[in-house]
Amino acid sequence: MNHLYYRTRGNSAPHGKPRVFFACYPEEFERYFDSTVELLHKFSNCAVWYEAEGELLSEDELRSQLSEMQLVVIPVTTRLLTRRSRAMEVVYPFALERHIPVLPLMMETGLDDVFQKQFGDLQYLSPVVSDPTAIPFEEKLEKYLAGVLVGDELAAKVRAAFDAYIFLSYRKKDRKYAQELMRMIHRSPKYRDIAIWYDEYLVPGENFNESIRAALNKSDLFALVVTPSLLEKPNYVMTEEYPRAREAEKTVLPVEMQKTDPEQLAEHYEGLAGCIPGQENEAWEQTLLDALHRVALAENDDDPQHNFLIGLAYLDGIDVEVNSERAVQLITGAAEAGLEEAIRQLVTMYETGKGVERNYHTGVAWREKLAALLRERYRESGSEEDYRSLFNALWNLGDAILALGQPEQAQRIYEKMKELAEPLPFQSSRRDLSVSYNKLGNIARAQGRLTEAQRYYEQMLDISEQLAEETGTVDARRNLSVCYNKLGDIAQAQGRLPEAQRYYEQDLAISEQLAEETGTVQLRRDLSISYINLGDIAKAQGRLAEAQRYYEQDLAISEQLAEETGTVQLRRDLSISYINLGDIAKAQGRLAEAQRYYEQDLAISEQLAEE
Repeated sequence: MNHLYYRTRGNSAPHGKPRVFFACYPEEFERYFDSTVELLHKFSNCAVWYEAEGELLSEDELRSQLSEMQLVVIPVTTRLLTRRSRAMEVVYPFALERHIPVLPLMMETGLDDVFQKQFGDLQYLSPVVSDPTAIPFEEKLEKYLAGVLVGDELAAKVRAAFDAYIFLSYRKKDRKYAQELMRMIHRSPKYRDIAIWYDEYLVPGENFNESIRAALNKSDLFALVVTPSLLEKPNYVMTEEYPRAREAEKTVLPVEMQKTDPEQLAEHYEGLAGCIPGQENEAWEQTLLDALHRVALAENDDDPQHNFLIGLAYLDGIDVEVNSERAVQLITGAAEAGLEEAIRQLVTMYETGKGVERNYHTGVAWREKLAALLRERYRESGSEEDYRSLFNALWNLGDAILALGQPEQAQRIYEKMKELAEPLPFQSSRRDLSVSYNKLGNIARAQGRLTEAQRYYEQMLDISEQLAEETGTVDARRNLSVCYNKLGDIAQAQGRLPEAQRYYEQDLAISEQLAEETGTVQLRRDLSISYINLGDIAKAQGRLAEAQRYYEQDLAISEQLAEETGTVQLRRDLSISYINLGDIAKAQGRLAEAQRYYEQDLAISEQLAEE
């Protein structure tokens, strides 16, 4: 029988760890799996599950396994978006249906239009695009995972919040009956805070005796899922779990989920009392209550922190079954009581579709409540830590509002960021002020208010020059390069070509330096764009030979990058390089040469259109 495989930190056991499913275009598994797992494990002690080539589960079994996952990660490529795959035809639709968060990792640039057709308004993260004026990719990923996956420390708090533990013993082929019994127990509100340990992801050949022994020791009740499969020899319940429960003198509650021969049960399970039927009624509830009579069951707590933790348990299936409705109710109640952790969790839930229908507008509403809460805290403390939390909350709020197509409202948030950072002496506040100017400049530029955009970018430039000189880091210098580029774009759009050229030349000087130092794809592409900008200025001023030299330098880089990566964006860049050189050759009367350039452009364009 085929099964899922997993990867964990240090090859440790997967039980109790956040469950992540990895899906991709099958021929790209080797290219992306190891690097993706390394990224995930950098920020989360999760178990990453996957199907092995040639050992695919049936679609029904795969859906059953997926229903227990807390996150699906999908590397997005041209082939994933343009060819048929199990990832897009089975995994992604099921995750949407069950409100399991999906994290698309954009591994190529230039795919936004095709991505939107497949994934709609789902937001992606990209490890291959580096924008020095935006929140860095790894910081975004860390925050995303912290919201979607429960970390070890928080999971320990969740488990400590339970009143009691039930050890659920069952044959693996009876998983559906085990899950139904869990739902039956928790359907009654009085048993809401009882945890149920069950080894939902045992893999053939693995030995979890230590995990099972520890779980038995802390359990207050041993619940046994009774079906005819318990009578099959050999099986782990018969030889290990039930005898250990007897040795530990645990109260045993046998629940008959399928009609089973009582005489054979008594023969193979010494001392087993009569089974109760797996049907919900008053007698069933009373039997369960009697079985738990030695457990001190507390009244359900109205404390927001406690309810938040129990809500997380049901949201993520931490020692209970996944119950999104109960989770949303508990976490929302805690958030409405002003618990910051609960508010942040609701933001994540509504923005990722975790346990709820994805709704960015509702996510923004909770972001606004979070910002208000943090503003009040900063007003009281004035500490740098609380300033940092508030500024980041406003930054994320503004970006979320802008993503909804509301630039005027986003502008008001970015202005609040600027006002917050301007008077402060904190070391980080200068960078924050630069970020605010950049955000405001981008909106003004997009709305055609170029003179206003220029003023913001000039203010951003003053700070960027200081930071680049003081720190000399790659990020600081690249940020300065971006400032020169944006000011050059504004000057060019306003017809001030000599001024635009000066800005682009300053950008070029930094880009050449960074490309030589780092050799990264992104910084070499930055250099390529610098050559194009200067080529465009020279062409507009009639200096065609100079324009040709710039375009040829761009072409040399574009050919290298397209060959190295093969991505849509970089092949499209190469296509544009051929067009630029074709235009120059055509303007100079070298028509045969122009034709060759245009034919090279055509070959790439046909290939991209076909894909």
